[in-house]
Amino acid sequence: MDHDLNEPTWIDDLRQTIWNHWWPHGPNRTLNWSLEPDGEGGWMLRVCPVYQEIYGGDRDGEVVWTPFIFDAGAFLQQIDEAFEIEGFSIASYDERLDTLPMFLVKAERDGTSIIIAIQLEPPKEKVAVEIIDALTGEVRPKEPEPD
Repeated sequence: MDHDLNEPTWIDDLRQTIWNHWWPHGPNRTLNWSLEPDGEGGWMLRVCPVYQEIYGGDRDGEVVWTPFIFDAGAFLQQIDEAFEIEGFSIASYDERLDTLPMFLVKAERDGTSIIIAIQLEPPKEKVAVEIIDALTGEVRPKEPEPD
């Protein structure tokens, strides 16, 4: 994965750790990732499931997302080795603010703060990025992957 010049060197390891504790209930190859500066010298990492379009079968063309379990306890134990965890919380959907339900972790590593937001469903504005082929059982990117 290419790094932004200012992106922490440990961010790919953190992404892999999140993926290792993400247990999808069905076919799923990727997640939506967003890493942005928080405006105070730290980072905000958001991750959520991707929308998937079903190809073939009775549900052809339907857009879905694969539910999952996130093993928060094991995740916190594992990152506690490298990060100073400042706190964690769970936020529900808030209709007034149009926020998604999520698990939040505030941590610090090497003097850099990060907020990790594990969103429990994809935002409405996202588009399908995977195809679930009902005929073959295969999951593939909706758009061809660049060479």
